[in-house]
Amino acid sequence: MDNPTESTDDLSLLRSVCSFVLEEMERRRLIRNLELFSYTDLLTGLQNRNSFIKMLDKLSNEALGSLGVIYIDINGMKKINDSNGHEYGDRVIKKVADILKLHVECEAYRVGGDEFTVLCPNIGKQDFQVLTEKLIRDFDKNKEYNVSIGHTWKEGNVSADEEILKADDLMYAEKQRYYHAILQGDRMARAGVATELLRDIANHRFEVHYQPQICLKTGRIMGAEALVRKKSKRGSLILPDRFIPHYERERVICHLDLFVFQTVCADWQNWKRQGVETHISSNFSRVTLMASDIVAQIKQICRDYEVPPEKVTIEVTESISKLEPQQLIELMNQIVDEGFSVSLDDFGSKYSNLSILTTLDFSEIKFDKSLVDKLSSDAKSRIVMKNTMQICRELPMTRSLAEGIETVEQLDLLHQYHCDYGQGYYFAKPMSADAFLELLKKEQRTGTSVWIQSGP
Repeated sequence: MDNPTESTDDLSLLRSVCSFVLEEMERRRLIRNLELFSYTDLLTGLQNRNSFIKMLDKLSNEALGSLGVIYIDINGMKKINDSNGHEYGDRVIKKVADILKLHVECEAYRVGGDEFTVLCPNIGKQDFQVLTEKLIRDFDKNKEYNVSIGHTWKEGNVSADEEILKADDLMYAEKQRYYHAILQGDRMARAGVATELLRDIANHRFEVHYQPQICLKTGRIMGAEALVRKKSKRGSLILPDRFIPHYERERVICHLDLFVFQTVCADWQNWKRQGVETHISSNFSRVTLMASDIVAQIKQICRDYEVPPEKVTIEVTESISKLEPQQLIELMNQIVDEGFSVSLDDFGSKYSNLSILTTLDFSEIKFDKSLVDKLSSDAKSRIVMKNTMQICRELPMTRSLAEGIETVEQLDLLHQYHCDYGQGYYFAKPMSADAFLELLKKEQRTGTSVWIQSGP
């Protein structure tokens, strides 16, 4: 090397260098492949979960003008694999990926075995709608498999994580139709929570009880809240806090919500035939209300049982505010336009946000038992209750209702704060439909209030 002209016929050095060069080239090729495989799904060629997480980190550090998210899940993937083999299942996954590649290859990710996500940062609303319509249309053309799709779009102050959760929720709301259709067709797509719940409903494992709601000025019954109970295999009743959270986590709660509502309407029809009318409140989960046709379903059930919507209150919790704002406003408008009342349930529990009262118009604000419990012993709770009641009085067409009333001291304080309605063990425990009917008939016969003090 010091004297290039010397020993020009000796190629041993070049041969040794060649070996090092080849090894380095191979090393670099392996590194490139490792990087590629780290961020690419080998089955479909789409970006994988690592790439998805990397993109989320990037988006979290950007000021997004807008974000569109599409969440896709292949229905009955376990059934497909069990019936036709995993090789066939892989072909189905590839076909889903091929449709995504056709429209949104750079923004599509395979984030799970049968789950895909599409992220579209800084896309216009109309362009995003066109994209989702094309995807839905192409997936609907396929007869070998079907998918559930949830999609959401938001502009300004966008959180990618929140939008992904919304799209995921919407996808699961859509997926419940698939579960229901499978059960109706007497074909089990999968041994999952949804089919177990539907089977329990068909086997009469759930009962609907009614807790009277009292007008605090007159002492008369103004209606009742429908509360669901589940019967254990031994016949004892299981309270809702033991099973409702589970169904909500699994996103199958819509089946139970609609069963309860249908039962409520059937009971109301029976009471009407016996000359008694009243007002009933029924609870609906956020996941249930995310279904695109939920208002139409509720309306049809009322029509089937000849129940006027004006006799029904839809109870929702503050978690409803997690819906996309425009979607939420449209949903609330649809419910009210059909004649239903809307109650904000559990107000005062956990992290209540007063801003929801400025965004949406509620017919009723329902104060949580946890706040009522402390009225007699906690000065701060009294201050909060007193001033929030004042807000209710000043909001147009908004009534207040306190739940969990158990003592005369609590009742006296609520009178002082001008609370409109109340329910709780001080008046009555939840009871069967027949027992509630007899209570209504008794009040109707006597023409006076019925106070059923059963103790806390």
